Amino acid sequence: MKIKMIVITFILFIPLAEAISKTNWCYEYGLRKEYDRAIDACSSDIASGKYCGHILAYTYFNRGGAYINKGDNDRNLLYIERSENIN
Repeated sequence: MKIKMIVITFILFIPLAEAISKTNWCYEYGLRKEYDRAIDACSSDIASGKYCGHILAYTYFNRGGAYINKGDNDRNLLYIERSENIN
């Protein structure tokens, strides 16, 4: 199960265009391989309360992707699971 989640994370790391525009720094830092900054930006976006639905889900997903790229598989799974539970 963990392997499946890790593979899905790598395949789906690039979110939809709408999510990119609304959580730009969270996504951009991930692309630049600045994972600590990506985590901080995603965390700020989540804490702001400005996002809901699929935008919030992609933000959690991007934060999970940053964690996996740092080698933290446990946190990756936590945030990927949270992204899946958002309606």
